[in-house]
Amino acid sequence: MSASLLKELCNGPALVVDNEVASEHTGIAKLVNCLRQEGFPVISCCSVEDARRYLPCLSSIGFVILDWQFVAGLSEEWQETGSQLGLVATKAEERNVVDLIKNFQEQTLAPIFLLTNQNVEGIKTILRDAGVNYATGGFVFVRAKEGICDDYLEFESTVDRWIQENPHIYLAKTVLRRWLEASHRAFWGFLDSCPVWPSLCYKAFLEDGDDPNVALLDTVLDLVLSNFDFAELDGTVLAGTTEGEANTAAIRSLHGSLAYIKNEELLKGSIVPGDIFRTQDNGKVYWLNIRPACDTTARSDKPPKVYLLRGQKIKDEDFESRFDTKYHRILEKENEMIFYNLDEHDAVMFNMRNLTVKKPDVASCGVKIARLSRALAVSAQQRYAAYLSRQGTPAYPKGLG
Repeated sequence: MSASLLKELCNGPALVVDNEVASEHTGIAKLVNCLRQEGFPVISCCSVEDARRYLPCLSSIGFVILDWQFVAGLSEEWQETGSQLGLVATKAEERNVVDLIKNFQEQTLAPIFLLTNQNVEGIKTILRDAGVNYATGGFVFVRAKEGICDDYLEFESTVDRWIQENPHIYLAKTVLRRWLEASHRAFWGFLDSCPVWPSLCYKAFLEDGDDPNVALLDTVLDLVLSNFDFAELDGTVLAGTTEGEANTAAIRSLHGSLAYIKNEELLKGSIVPGDIFRTQDNGKVYWLNIRPACDTTARSDKPPKVYLLRGQKIKDEDFESRFDTKYHRILEKENEMIFYNLDEHDAVMFNMRNLTVKKPDVASCGVKIARLSRALAVSAQQRYAAYLSRQGTPAYPKGLG
């Protein structure tokens, strides 16, 4: 790893939003000049409204430097009389800044360095109340301008320390950089060998009866992953902090994101192994599709059918008795597949003895609620195949032990 995490991970263009950025002798103007001398392209904006124009093109931005207050400070007369006019204007501008931060986070993984002459702790309170994560693991770093704008080395070292304390930023920026590099290699490589390869693949999938959108995107994903750099990550950054450890709800949310893909995130109408449906029939009944994707491709006007395993929620006490605390796994019988944290954090057991063939429509299967991650879907198919090919063995005789 290079000496500067800022230069290594945030080496794209910098966006600076500050009403004093055009004033030649201000601290923020000096910092912008230093950034340019260090090789950072800088986009300067004097207002929140000006910065909003760049929102559609910020996906590859390196980082954002943002001021907190864009309106002139209250005059002594207003301070003495307690005029509400200036206070209202200040509050409105603060809301604009908070909204801009949220807009940034919808467009980019760039960290936001909020540098200010105002009270830092007061700003953190406003951000927290607005639902903006500025603590460990967050993307917003709040710091006083004094001592950091006039000294680039201090700015760089301060940001480096902050990144070291925020493994989420380190991992997000590292993976994004490697993903872009892998995408460049994959697409340029295929362009050189066959410029019309997207059309060839699309037509081939279409002729074969596959959904060309799903098949082409899967192909692109595999191409990029084959070019991805899996070099070792910096363990000192990833394991170096114990602050802000996740609670049970956060861990469940993380597990759910890794194990299941929500239906609203899936391509409409696609049917693949691992799709999970739910019906309301004297309680919740779940159905897990295990039929291969090539068999659920609609190659005629007749819609394909799916092979479904029937599942039901298991009681909390049953789940707890099955959970192996030593190896952190769920103990299952040979005919069971249990998936935890599914559909409002329920544990659902699918019985491999109960296979049903149905049409993949709401009347037959109910509503699709999720899809297993690729690894879990492959595992489910492998386990069912092993279950079908099992061989009976004689029971142990009584009195053996």
